[in-house]
Amino acid sequence: MKITPLTYKEIIYALKEMGFTMSSKTATSHEKWIGYRDGRKLVVTVDKHEQPFDVFLISSMSSQAGMKKKEFFELCKGRKLISKLSHLIVNKEP
Repeated sequence: MKITPLTYKEIIYALKEMGFTMSSKTATSHEKWIGYRDGRKLVVTVDKHEQPFDVFLISSMSSQAGMKKKEFFELCKGRKLISKLSHLIVNKEP
């Protein structure tokens, strides 16, 4: 499968589906999306102005979200139902 660039909307869709929430905005253009899984805090950094996001940034964000790049890409594109990826859903803060 070929990983093509993703838009900001596609990235945010996936993060919300996984239970991430955006932390308070700061003076920078970088957004911090916070989630928890297995008692660990996960932070995904998204810079809206860098879109479309290339393979390098997709790989970085998927790693920060605790996922494999291919699964993250498919979730962003809506190619898999979240119920099939339920093991990726982030738990609320412990």
